[in-house]
Amino acid sequence: YGGTLIAQLSNDFAPADANKTYQWYYSDNDGTEGGTEIPGATSAEYTIGDDLIGKHIYVIVTISKDNYETKELKDDTDIANNTSDVVAPKNITVTWQETTSWTYDGQPHVPTVTTPITGINGETITIEVSGEQTNAGSYTATASISSVTKEGGEPGKISNYIITNPTQNFTIEKENMTGSVTITGQNIQGHTLTVQENNIVPADANKTYQWYYSDNEGTTGGTAIQGATSNQYTIADELVGKHIYVEVTATHDNYQTKTFTDETDVTENMAATVKGIYTITLNNQGADEQTPGTTQIYQIESIGYSLQEQGELMTTSENPIIPPQKRGYTFKGYYTEANGAGAQYISESGHITGNADNEHFQAAGTLYANWMANTYTIAYDGMENASNGTNHPTSGTYDVDVQIDNPSKTGYTFTGWTTSAQAGLQERAKTGTTANPSTAWDGTATTNTFFKNLRTDTGTITITANW
Repeated sequence: YGGTLIAQLSNDFAPADANKTYQWYYSDNDGTEGGTEIPGATSAEYTIGDDLIGKHIYVIVTISKDNYETKELKDDTDIANNTSDVVAPKNITVTWQETTSWTYDGQPHVPTVTTPITGINGETITIEVSGEQTNAGSYTATASISSVTKEGGEPGKISNYIITNPTQNFTIEKENMTGSVTITGQNIQGHTLTVQENNIVPADANKTYQWYYSDNEGTTGGTAIQGATSNQYTIADELVGKHIYVEVTATHDNYQTKTFTDETDVTENMAATVKGIYTITLNNQGADEQTPGTTQIYQIESIGYSLQEQGELMTTSENPIIPPQKRGYTFKGYYTEANGAGAQYISESGHITGNADNEHFQAAGTLYANWMANTYTIAYDGMENASNGTNHPTSGTYDVDVQIDNPSKTGYTFTGWTTSAQAGLQERAKTGTTANPSTAWDGTATTNTFFKNLRTDTGTITITANW
């Protein structure tokens, strides 16, 4: 279609000046007979029209000259001289854009072509491209003619054209994953480490986990921990002293598979290597049953002490124990040895002290409470114009006998001491003899001179002389 055919006489044609007339024909068959005249096609050249696709074409040249017989010369189109023996569609070549590769971004992509293009006799040929794709992979786009419009606006025939390069290969590459992981939790025997995911894109990537231990820093060359294939790992006892790291392998359609790694360190995990943890019993040395205080703490090897196995560290101002209480005594802290010997590790307020050695214990151990018996003040009433006995103490110490001799007063007989101070005194104060100062005193008059535990705290007890 659109090509020009020429009726060319042979070089030895004679007579050269003969008159020549031309008529072009089209036919459904081979040969130079039985065809249909092509209107107006009466010159040596003929430009093939848009309605002859698939037809055979031939020409008849009539030769006439005086003194010569009139003669008809005929020829039809063939492959040897005309590329095809029938009229073929016009070959057109589309111009594909240079971009034939993209990285996955969730949007559809396909190569494009320059369109429209100009065809025969100014026809406008509009090209469309199919094969748009979104997911990563290798694909082929196909260009096709969507419409042909003649210069006057009327539609042309799409079948009159054929695209010689209708396909273009293209690819959508997998995107790289982004983000990171961080191990959180304390790197301590028996504690649980957790993988924290930091802005991994895509967020719905499939993830697999493997935890490792190693003698060295870094995230390579370690030994896989059997069964440690979730986003959490509870540290086994046998890993004390080891480094730990995790590999998180993320996969997702349209993304490159990526392995994220992180290792335990001082900043996020308190220590780079696994630290041992030891239970430290707090021996309260006879505290009251109702107020035993905190009964144990934990030493984290080379790091510090905590109230719970997975708790915050105790400091000199935060996270104290609950101090024990003991009737008649003041708590003076916990020591490494009994009776206040050794170093004080816990203060009177229950806080850890600066003396506490974070590596003192190499296994479970004990700290011992130290107690100081309270000293109370003894005041006397009813002593106007009276004289004190030989032993007339003004203070007493809890759990220590107090001897108070009977006073004297001219004209009077001493009938005993009484008191109404401190509720519940009869449950705590004792009276009796030196040999047995153990009789409960109900606060009524007594002339016995030995008392014990008149008061539990450091306040004042007032006793009244009766006459």
